[in-house]
Amino acid sequence: MNVLPAAWCFQILLIFMTVAGCSPAIPHQYLAGSNRAATFPAVKASVQHYAGASVVWGGYIHGVRNTPAGAYVEIVESPLDHRDRPRPVDEARGRFLLLVPGFAEPARYASGKAITVVGEVRGLSERPLGEITYAYPVVLRRYDRFWKPAAWPDIHLGIGVGAVFGDD
Repeated sequence: MNVLPAAWCFQILLIFMTVAGCSPAIPHQYLAGSNRAATFPAVKASVQHYAGASVVWGGYIHGVRNTPAGAYVEIVESPLDHRDRPRPVDEARGRFLLLVPGFAEPARYASGKAITVVGEVRGLSERPLGEITYAYPVVLRRYDRFWKPAAWPDIHLGIGVGAVFGDD
């Protein structure tokens, strides 16, 4: 009976960990064709120019409203980091509506959850927000990813080993 030496087992384990660590947060088929220049501020300033564009935006869910035409998830937009995860809500730049065809389960789209979405810019929708009327960019959902609250500091490995605590 041949038993693999410990060194081989360690190398195999290291390969599996490396491959698992390289998987993207958002599948490539959804990111393909997305227009990274279509940032939230750019689209808000010129929605007609970006109508139909595929965008990757994120933020924090404020609420969800189911209607006969579909569900509207209100998201407080926040810039994305290098992993397409929303940065802290205190960096918010405005709000947008995610249009989910059919019914959106309010428990899944619960207020406060961090979310990254890939979708198509559909235009603006003016709705009341407090005492004002706010123009929300509307994005038709193609894919969404929820993020668990960060419990540990980010650790970045590169040439050499280092750790970064706090903001990037």
